[in-house]
Amino acid sequence: LNPSPSTHRGSHFESNGTSTKNQYFHSLSKLYNNATTMKKTIILQVCWFCLSFGSYGLSVWIPQLFEKVGYKKNSKYMTAFIFAGSAIPGNIVSAWLIESPRIGRRRLMAGSMVSASIAALIFAFHGHGWLLTVGAACLFSAFSNSGWNALDCLSTESFPTASRTTAMGLLSASGRLGSIAAQFVKSALLERW
Repeated sequence: LNPSPSTHRGSHFESNGTSTKNQYFHSLSKLYNNATTMKKTIILQVCWFCLSFGSYGLSVWIPQLFEKVGYKKNSKYMTAFIFAGSAIPGNIVSAWLIESPRIGRRRLMAGSMVSASIAALIFAFHGHGWLLTVGAACLFSAFSNSGWNALDCLSTESFPTASRTTAMGLLSASGRLGSIAAQFVKSALLERW
């Protein structure tokens, strides 16, 4: 009772790899075929790259950074727990504000990005005092998670249904490149700090 290859759904793409590639590139080209869609795609790619660079890059190195500023309570895993736990308020606030008619997705994302940048600058340039450093890192985590929530909503709503999965895959790849780049940059910065 197995269906024959000619009646099996998707068999055309399984037997002909070039059709799959052509379909993929055609779908990808839809993201850059007109000025409006291209502008949205590039802006969102930059946002995904930068947010991944900052948030994932910092979260991997957070135990070592906390240790360097003198925070040695319990264990370095406790610092990672504190940093990750500080995302909870950011998620709760963003869930409330994202549908607010006064704030909305764009303002939430912009405000979160600016606030996360300020917290990151305080974290980066405040060389002494573990309390301020840990507090700034926790604020960065909360704001960047709030920004991620708004960015996810904006990203999915920015593209038509026919190209949405391709767009999200492209944006996710841009974010992964940001995460990878962050590991090289922050490793060098950690050695010099």
